[in-house]
Amino acid sequence: MKTETCLEIQASVDGELDAKREAELEALCRQDPEAGALREALRNLHSAVRENEPEYRVADSREFYWGQIQRRITQAERAEKSMPAPKLSPFSSMFRWLAPVAGLAAVTLVFTLRDRVPSDGTIIASAGPVPGDQSAVIYRSDADGVTVHWIN
Repeated sequence: MKTETCLEIQASVDGELDAKREAELEALCRQDPEAGALREALRNLHSAVRENEPEYRVADSREFYWGQIQRRITQAERAEKSMPAPKLSPFSSMFRWLAPVAGLAAVTLVFTLRDRVPSDGTIIASAGPVPGDQSAVIYRSDADGVTVHWIN
C-alpha cells in the first residue's frame, strides 16, 4: 500500500476528509483487506487515546492563576533591584586589571620580537656531527611558515 493511501486513511479516521473522498476510501477499505485492517487499527487507537486521555484541571480560575505568576515575577524583580551588588575580593579586583595588562604586554612582545627573526629564508642552523659521510641541514622560512630538515 502506498504511503499516500495510508495518510489518507489516517486523515479519514481523524475526520479531515470531504464526503466524496471519504466514500472512495470506504470502498477501498472494503476491497483491500490491508487497507481495512489499517483503518480499523487506527480507529481503535484513536478511540483508546480519546477515551483514556487524562484531563487536567486547575482548581483556580485562569485570571487568578496567571495573576499569581505575575505577582511572583514582580516580587522577584523587586528583590533583584533591592539586592546590593556583590563585593569583590581584592584578588578578583586585581585580576580585572591584571588580565588586560598581561594581554597588552604579550601583544607588545610579539611585535617587538617579530623583527628579530630573519624572514628571508636563510639557513638558521646546521646539524652537529652525523655518523659516517652523512650531513644534515635545517632550512626555515618564516614567511612561508615552513621548516625543512634535510638529511644526506
